[in-house]
Amino acid sequence: MNISLKRGDTYSTVVEVILVTETDGVKVESAFDLTGYTALFTAKKNANIPDASATIQKSLTVDEELGTITFALDETDTDFVGVLVYDVQIMNEADREVHTVLDGTLTIKNDVTKTTLPAIP
Repeated sequence: MNISLKRGDTYSTVVEVILVTETDGVKVESAFDLTGYTALFTAKKNANIPDASATIQKSLTVDEELGTITFALDETDTDFVGVLVYDVQIMNEADREVHTVLDGTLTIKNDVTKTTLPAIP
């Protein structure tokens, strides 16, 4: 999924992780049980850059029962102009499982208004 924003904008989305099983040729979709999983969003100028040097890397909110992941970018995350590649991975340390559930490009375009909102006390 490609994401396109303006510099300094905020962004939030909920990603539903779906498990697809097949029995007797019939595919069935259900919410993926995220119990014990953590989720991580990583964005870099290119995929070969080490994670420690990622432009953005943040833990995401996991709803185990609904099988959803919520991630949000704030105005400091998007305070640049350029294109990054990103992915969202879920990890279960107990089972040593890692799944990439979303990837794409994050494009931040220049905006016209440069004024920022005043700090919230």
